[in-house]
Amino acid sequence: MLEFLEQLRRFSIYQLSKNIFCSLRNIQSLASNHYQIIYQSTTQRTPLTTQAHMESLSEVPIIDVRAFLNKEDPTAAEEQCKLVAKSLHEFGILIWRDPRIEEKDNEDYLDMMEEYFELEARKHYAGKKLEDCKPEHNFQAGVTPERQERARNHQHILDKLTPENMPQSKFPPELDAKWRFFWAIGERPAEVAENIPRVIPASFIDWEKRMNKWGNMMIEACFTAGEMAAIGMGLQTDTFTSRMKGGPHLLAPTGSDLQRYDVGTTFAGFHYDLSPLPEMSHLYHEDAPTKYRKMTAHEKLMEELKAINLAPSSPKNGVIQIGEMPASAQQPIALV
Repeated sequence: MLEFLEQLRRFSIYQLSKNIFCSLRNIQSLASNHYQIIYQSTTQRTPLTTQAHMESLSEVPIIDVRAFLNKEDPTAAEEQCKLVAKSLHEFGILIWRDPRIEEKDNEDYLDMMEEYFELEARKHYAGKKLEDCKPEHNFQAGVTPERQERARNHQHILDKLTPENMPQSKFPPELDAKWRFFWAIGERPAEVAENIPRVIPASFIDWEKRMNKWGNMMIEACFTAGEMAAIGMGLQTDTFTSRMKGGPHLLAPTGSDLQRYDVGTTFAGFHYDLSPLPEMSHLYHEDAPTKYRKMTAHEKLMEELKAINLAPSSPKNGVIQIGEMPASAQQPIALV
């Protein structure tokens, strides 16, 4: 699953758009799960200054992917792989310089998403039905409007954090003010193909072409990161990527209405993403097997969707929400 590479990226470059909505400018990011908060300082929670953030980021190495892709200098390629492992170990993020990415492709994609979210918001605020919204499929395709998703309550994590590391979102979590669109990328094995439709907005002629183009660029970057991380960690090259092939990869752009909401609004509450890494089970704490029950990827997904208010506690009228998967496809994942 693409989600497991959440641990391979927690850094996004973004700019505010000239339109109502802003989208994350993720040219140097490696995944499609985005989050954004408009900060509000309090006496209890003092966020780091912009200068402090930039100073900490300046220590993170920039990965030169070209050296790995060209294969012209094995020593240089190996050095970059070791930098990937080092960056993940010391910082938990990657700053990615990828020659395959053209800024124009990113701009075209973002311009389209900004226009789409603005049009959908006008309908929503006017009380009109959103034809692209699919709650019957747990919002795993098409648009998810604002005030639908809610992050899990991680108060037990906050209790252990120092003031400077406190998240700025409210607790208990409130409903997120962000919009989202889910678009499946890549082919799925026939035996586990979901019954989720692909939603193509009627007003956008180039929608499928642009979404697929940018989504596949993201996937390629993730697969490359997976290979480089494995080599840098002394593992087989396909340790990660062999488990990513055929996965339910999603391109999930978000939009935030900066005219409707003021400073202090939580667009995406403090949260984590699914990170199954069974190939690193030897690094887990010895108590992990007793703390985390065995479950399939499908079961974990459904558990998460219910927890964040995107799926009902039980199917209504016998409707299958995500799609029943055969036992052979329900492979267990390790959870940390």
